[in-house]
Formats: sequence, C-alpha cells, structure tokens
Amino acid sequence: MGTGLFWLLLLIITVTAMVPHFVIKAFTEHFNPSDIQIAREMEKFENVNQVNRSEIPMRGFS
Repeated sequence: MGTGLFWLLLLIITVTAMVPHFVIKAFTEHFNPSDIQIAREMEKFENVNQVNRSEIPMRGFS
C-alpha cells in the first residue's frame, strides 16, 4: 500500500472514472443548454452588447 505505483494507479483510475461525467456534462451544456444557463449567459453578456456613451457609433461608407 505504501508503494508509489499504488498511489499513481489510484490517481489515474479516479481521473479516468470522472472523465465521462465531465465530457457528457460539457456536451449537453454546449449543445442543449437549459433555460437557466441561457438566462445566466444573457445576463452575463448584456453589458457587452450595449454601446457606452463615450463610444461614437460608426457610419457606413457611401
């Protein structure tokens, strides 16, 4: 039990067992987000889309 190989294998097995859970979670959150996730993202990025008063809007070329 005190060997380095035991602890290395314990770490590798633990990480390997957790990988499918994180892959499935990332896949579902990216391709099928819930309403809560969509609302959080909209709230997070709503200030980015607003034009600040110090910015001058660009006009198109004519």
